[in-house]
Amino acid sequence: MTKPFAIKLISYIIFFLLLFLVFVRYGDGIGNGGIVEGISSTQTTSDFTQRILQVKVISGNYSGKEFAITDIANANTKDIYKIGDKVMLTFDSSNGSTHAYIADWDRRRILIWLTMLFIILISLIAGRQGILSILGLLFSLSIILLFIIPRILNGNDPFSLSLLASLAIIPVTYLLSHGLYKKTWVAIVSSIAIVGFIALISDIFMSIARLSNIVPSDALQAVSLQHGSLDLKSIFLAGIVIGGIAVLNDITISQASVVATLVDANPQMNRKSLFSHGMRVGKDHIASMVNTLVLVYIGASLTSFLLVFQPSQPFIINFNSPVIAMEMVRTLCVSMGIVLAVPITTLFAAFVMQRKN
Repeated sequence: MTKPFAIKLISYIIFFLLLFLVFVRYGDGIGNGGIVEGISSTQTTSDFTQRILQVKVISGNYSGKEFAITDIANANTKDIYKIGDKVMLTFDSSNGSTHAYIADWDRRRILIWLTMLFIILISLIAGRQGILSILGLLFSLSIILLFIIPRILNGNDPFSLSLLASLAIIPVTYLLSHGLYKKTWVAIVSSIAIVGFIALISDIFMSIARLSNIVPSDALQAVSLQHGSLDLKSIFLAGIVIGGIAVLNDITISQASVVATLVDANPQMNRKSLFSHGMRVGKDHIASMVNTLVLVYIGASLTSFLLVFQPSQPFIINFNSPVIAMEMVRTLCVSMGIVLAVPITTLFAAFVMQRKN
């Protein structure tokens, strides 16, 4: 490890340690931190357990005060609040007196430590490039959390917002992670074109399959109840676009790098040879990426599949359900984008990096 990199790494660790301390210590400014001090009474039936918890607030506006909070839990669950647990609290003072309620366990420290471990691991193994990729990730998250989501909740079209965001996320993250090289620009142009293709074909098949008015998950149902004016089809399509952005980075950069390496190794190689040699590697990328993508989407939607599949019904009825159909549209449209990204990126890279026909 070189000295400049070691200094940068230590600086990053110190920065995230400070972020951790600030987030955990001062993140309770609204008064929502507490710890279970004791249990004063317990009442158990066949269905639920009701307990009175003595909770002491350890930070925030009500720091030092104690509250008696009624907790009702399923009688069969083992995951209940115990003495010593740190919890998140909410407070209600609307009727003149202050009442406290347990929102959930306080998981902030665990999540921050896990994030720090992830960042340190990337920094140690990938070095400067890994650190820059983390900055790209932070940029992508900021676009999604600060630009896309607030505007969706304000009534803007999610599908259009995701397409607009892709024009910012793709160039910035690619340039940060891979540098100002021809291969990077080739990957950027190819990825933007393929994202447009994925968006178009997803929209077409959602309409043809009559899935425009289907709510595919409990999460979207909850969103629709809170924000009735939201276009659920557009939200689903926006998710497909964002997922497409995520998977295209690897395939387009890899193919552009393969062509750039071939040109460096043999500057006399013409475009046709570059394309054919690049596609040999690209076919391996297609096989591995499509398989990976399908398994990732199935894993993410496994609970939905379990809810939909009924052993008493014929397989074709289960297969035809809206939930399965929407996941198939998502998976197959993005997979087709990956397949097309290989020849398009390879061909474009061959023309850009080799001027000899």
